[in-house]
Amino acid sequence: MPRVVPSQVAVAIKRMFPSIVDNPASQPGYAASDLPSLMMLVKLVEAVPEELLSLVPDSQLELFASLAALHGVIEMVQNPKVPSGSQAPFRGLQQHPIALIYKAMTQCPDAVSHSGPYGLR
Repeated sequence: MPRVVPSQVAVAIKRMFPSIVDNPASQPGYAASDLPSLMMLVKLVEAVPEELLSLVPDSQLELFASLAALHGVIEMVQNPKVPSGSQAPFRGLQQHPIALIYKAMTQCPDAVSHSGPYGLR
């Protein structure tokens, strides 16, 4: 299977959730019709090789917290007792989790620069 790189995830996010990328503080509600896109996004991010997720600690924390939040949203949307269009509170995040994932993916490289023996090229 081909590998997924961060820039591909960023492009997919911009296509699937343009209003969130353009307005990172937005907090839209979710419905069952959002489920495939949310699941696709989570799978894409999880397919990025770990060595490409080179982020500063704060951005890394935001990425992992955002993924956890989306897992929660997916579970919420799948619950028939939760009304369609419900909003999920994202406590502790200053921006929408999808916007934070987009930001993280734009900060990650698509390839790792490999050094030779003893760190020499």
